[in-house]
Amino acid sequence: MARYGYVMDGRGRPAMDEQMRLMAIARVDPDRIWRDVLPARPSNPVRALPCREALVEAVGPGDEAVFSSLLCTAVSGADLTNLAGRIHGRGATVIVIEGGLILAPGENMAPHVDRIDKDRTALAVRTFRRRRERASQDGS
Repeated sequence: MARYGYVMDGRGRPAMDEQMRLMAIARVDPDRIWRDVLPARPSNPVRALPCREALVEAVGPGDEAVFSSLLCTAVSGADLTNLAGRIHGRGATVIVIEGGLILAPGENMAPHVDRIDKDRTALAVRTFRRRRERASQDGS
């Protein structure tokens, strides 16, 4: 059994330093951690994560794919379902440190999909409010 980690840097995601700290606490070997930077406005967010794809290809039966939080796992609920299915299809388990989630093969993903979609909506609302606030300050 091997333990692999993945960190996603991007707007609204936990800081990279915090994600790496969580990986160390989870005892993930730094040489087995994949890192992606999610662009601010990617036309196809899933394709903007090549290291995550490499992680999926690396895991095998009995391995663990460790993520710091749900927001660093996927870009949407549908993406989470697809990603977990692909990792589970290779016989590996998905672990999300924040929240203590262990997503084993065959587990009902619906509650986690709802949560990531709510987190993404909250992120979009915060971003919209910040932009509106900046625009009103610039216009004053």
